[in-house]
Formats: sequence, C-alpha cells, structure tokens
Amino acid sequence: GSIRIPASCCGVFGLKPTRGRTPTGPDMGEVWRGFAQEHVL
Repeated sequence: GSIRIPASCCGVFGLKPTRGRTPTGPDMGEVWRGFAQEHVL
C-alpha cells in the first residue's frame, strides 16, 4: 500500500526509500531474508 497519500490526508508526510537503496549488508542479508521487505520501514 501507499504511505504517502494517507499521510497527506492527515497533514503529515510519508517517505518511501528508492528500491535497492536500503541494503541489508553481507552479514545480515541471509538472516533477514524472510523478514525484510523492500519499501517497508
């Protein structure tokens, strides 16, 4: 879902990272593979 449009209806703002901008890193990449989703903070 979107976080920007519902946030603007409340007078606040939502930020979404660009795809691939939030790296998991080489150490935690495999551990968090099932938990981390792109575009989710």
